Amino acid sequence: MRERVLHQSAVLTTMLCLSFIGIFVKLINGGVPGMTVGFLRTAIGFVFLLSFVPWIDASCFHNFKKEMKHYACIGLLMAIGFTLTIFALNYAPVSNVVLIMTTNVIFVSLLASHFLHEKLSGREKGALALGLVGVVVMNPFQGGYIVGNVLALLVAITGALLVVFMRAEEKNHTAGASMWFLFFAMLFLSPAPFIWGWGNLPQNWFWLLMLGILCTGLAYLLLSYGIQKVKADDVSIISMLTQPVFSITLAYFLLGEVPTGRMLLGGGVLVIAGIILEMKKMPPPNIMVHSD
Repeated sequence: MRERVLHQSAVLTTMLCLSFIGIFVKLINGGVPGMTVGFLRTAIGFVFLLSFVPWIDASCFHNFKKEMKHYACIGLLMAIGFTLTIFALNYAPVSNVVLIMTTNVIFVSLLASHFLHEKLSGREKGALALGLVGVVVMNPFQGGYIVGNVLALLVAITGALLVVFMRAEEKNHTAGASMWFLFFAMLFLSPAPFIWGWGNLPQNWFWLLMLGILCTGLAYLLLSYGIQKVKADDVSIISMLTQPVFSITLAYFLLGEVPTGRMLLGGGVLVIAGIILEMKKMPPPNIMVHSD
């Protein structure tokens, strides 16, 4: 029992770590080009995991050649998701981005139904309809944050593609696999500093370091531990219930951002719809990747 509580605490702490992404990106405030921020985040996260993972996952180097194509595909989707998240946060409040990103579970169900031929039950169809109501209430395509809202929607779609791809591959992932995902994401983003420049690193180095260590390396390390005893669908439900709350609360107290009532109401409806969609009879493989 105590061990399970520790694993659940690790998952909860992971969500708290991920909730700081919006804070650090807002504090960087465009001082470093978005693509370069994405590269530095993955590079720092990879180096952090490289420092710890070989000691806790002895097989992390053994499977590299065999799984390289798989790692590269996921790394590409992660690179896209990370970068879109950064730009979304540059153009919209944290609350808008995190709540719109909860549409991820809706896109997962739709894509899985189309590409993996997973049949939707009546309950799941009802949840999709409820999720659509949430999107209509939020009305993300009007107002002053259309660009950021659309980018957040693209993050959700990218994350859904990643989840569906991993379901199709039917693989469970360890901390070692997460390390290689970040390695390939770093490689795909490595041209960024030479194209867009490094920006004002002396002023923003601390926020970049926290983005790479706290929100990436440490988050994935904790998640790899937590998911050993916590089912993947339970992790998804914990994520939907806690990460938006943590993110919005942190943005309110640290940045002074106040979410609109419409966004909160629509986001709440989406979270309920997402929980219903995640409560399936057959749990998916352990998926330890976030696209944000």
